[in-house]
Amino acid sequence: MLFSAFVFWTGWTQIKLKPDCCGVVVSKTHGVSAQPVVPGKLTWFPQFLLPTNAQLIQFKINPLTLTKSYKTSLPSAAIVGGASNSPLNFDYKFDFSITLTVLPEEIVELYSQNLISDDESLQKYLEGCADYITQLSANYFIKKSQENPKFRPESVRRDDLLRSVQPYKEYPNVEVVTVALTSYDFVDYELYTQFRQKISESPEYQASDISDSANSGDENE
Repeated sequence: MLFSAFVFWTGWTQIKLKPDCCGVVVSKTHGVSAQPVVPGKLTWFPQFLLPTNAQLIQFKINPLTLTKSYKTSLPSAAIVGGASNSPLNFDYKFDFSITLTVLPEEIVELYSQNLISDDESLQKYLEGCADYITQLSANYFIKKSQENPKFRPESVRRDDLLRSVQPYKEYPNVEVVTVALTSYDFVDYELYTQFRQKISESPEYQASDISDSANSGDENE
């Protein structure tokens, strides 16, 4: 009876979990277990019966909320903005609040693919995902504002924004819970277009001074 209790206790993994965490069982004999250890669900792994054979690697599973900033300029913004009597600023600025989560089964998958190794690396992985979503979101709002001068970010439905920024290819294991635009600065795109046209027709400027390249000076924080 005591031996049976000892065997059960040794293989019982759930009791080893910290609060708000899930676990990945890794052993010398079986490698990475496909079954995650989650709170409230009884799991028993015989791998722990052999001393030093197995370990339980724990990851926080609470949704993670991150604050991200993004800044970018229109092409040749400094040249165009300086062409007016009073210099104009053609920089876009955005602040976002982004909440992400990863299911325990997806954490096992990320670990198996060597994309994460511990909770710290999971947090860095989510930071990278948030940076990517920030850029997608900013580009979404920039495109909308350039298509419609009267565009207001408040008019964007939450579900529409989420659908437009889902990072399926780059981060397929991450669930985007919320993306909220908390502050922003838009440029007057019509005014920018007018000044850009004026400069391109002016003999004071060579055509090479006005670049048609992609937005420059993009910054994530």
